[in-house]
Amino acid sequence: MNQYRTWPQAACIDQPHAQGGHDLAQQVIYTLLCEHQTDNGCRQCRSCYMLEENTHPDYHCIAPEESQAIKIDQVRECINAVQRSPRFSQCQIIYIEHAERMTTQCANALLKTLEEPKEGLYIIVQTERRRALLPTILSRCQIIGTSTFATVASTPVEQLISTQPQYQFLRFTHRNKTSEISGCIQDGQYQILMSVVLNSIVTTNWQPLSLSEELSRFDETLIYESFIHCLYAVLFSLSDTPDVHEGFFEAINQSHLTGPLPARSVLHAMIDVCLTSIQSIRRGMVSTQRYRVESTLTKLKKLHHGKSGCISVISDRIH
Repeated sequence: MNQYRTWPQAACIDQPHAQGGHDLAQQVIYTLLCEHQTDNGCRQCRSCYMLEENTHPDYHCIAPEESQAIKIDQVRECINAVQRSPRFSQCQIIYIEHAERMTTQCANALLKTLEEPKEGLYIIVQTERRRALLPTILSRCQIIGTSTFATVASTPVEQLISTQPQYQFLRFTHRNKTSEISGCIQDGQYQILMSVVLNSIVTTNWQPLSLSEELSRFDETLIYESFIHCLYAVLFSLSDTPDVHEGFFEAINQSHLTGPLPARSVLHAMIDVCLTSIQSIRRGMVSTQRYRVESTLTKLKKLHHGKSGCISVISDRIH
């Protein structure tokens, strides 16, 4: 039986984003928009595929950029979009992540739509600080915790991610695309490569030549992607929501090779191992991968407000 068929049109998920709040929202969204109305979506129909690719015309997500507040233009754009009839599915969804970052102006812009949601429109508000929301918003939503509905991992890959800390950061780096995550986990070569990467981090004592020999067995693109994925994981672990990749640090700190490392030390070690590995491989980096590294380093500069001198040096070294 479809456990979400009685889902309210206006709901507030009172649960942190990385502790089940986002997962519950995604299960509801897939269920409501799935052509077969399967719990958590069938992941095979066209509607589920468009959700995977973030191209579904009837799904509208509002999320803050990094640590900034949600902008009123984001809210207005979604409200205007749902004024039209659904383009593909029988319903439309507005999903607001980290709703506590809405300004009073944003909340007021959303209020009228919450008061009188049209038929077939679902508004899902996720927050980890319910008290930060305006009472007028809360009074028009049904408050829901993750315990209200079952949030069981429905595939072997999801079960593995939920139980193995070293795989949890894949949920972010691959944007929750089950097919891509499945490919990474099931690829024995990828697991070996990730082991090399993690060991390089926790030992903080690597030799470019020996590391190059270990990595020479792997495809060059896969090497770059693996290091960059780890770099992204560490980067966002140090953002305003450090619990997003808590499992990644847990896997590092539980290693028998070394004692616990401060998060900043892990960050610097990751950047160093990424650069030394790239430099020890004679063939040049493809332009798309170079762009991703440069983009990451730019975000790191902003994140640390230029406090770390080595960040600027590293950025100069990569050019």
